[in-house]
Amino acid sequence: RKERKRLLAGKAREAVENRDRVKPLVLEPKLEIKWRREVVAEQTSFIPGVERKGPRTVAFSASDMPELFRVFRVARHIAARYPT
Repeated sequence: RKERKRLLAGKAREAVENRDRVKPLVLEPKLEIKWRREVVAEQTSFIPGVERKGPRTVAFSASDMPELFRVFRVARHIAARYPT
């Protein structure tokens, strides 16, 4: 346990010391959902920015994770109206 703690502290120190040489990790949050019912894909495709990819599949790209999560919550709310 002490060895893990020492190793973690060393890696954290190294990361801070090298922070100017490392580019930040930039993610483009993407979500693709394959629904059980086609009607859900159809209905969720009306959400702005959501693209229909197939009979039961939709996809969405967001500028950040909170935006992606908000769209997912709306899609999930729509899907709840069409139980399987």
